[in-house]
Amino acid sequence: MNSKMAIALTQEMALIQEDKTMCPYCNTEADICNASCSSLEIDDRMKMKYCANEDYDDCPIFLVKNLIRKNTYEKLGGFS
Repeated sequence: MNSKMAIALTQEMALIQEDKTMCPYCNTEADICNASCSSLEIDDRMKMKYCANEDYDDCPIFLVKNLIRKNTYEKLGGFS
C-alpha cells in the first residue's frame, strides 16, 4: 500500500469511528482482529469491508465470536 492510500484509509477510518458505525471489536491501529479467538491478522481490505463500517455484522469473525458467546452463555444457564 502506498503512503497516499494509507493516509486516505486512516482518515476514512477516523471519520467512521466518529460516527460510531464500526465493529465494537475494531482497532484501527492493530492488524489483529479483537473479535478473533486466535489473534487472526487481518488486512486493510478486510478492515474496510467489515470492521470500519456498519456492515460489521456480516463479518464471519464477528459472527463466530457472537455465536461462541451466545453458546457459552446458554451453557451457563442464560437465554432460557
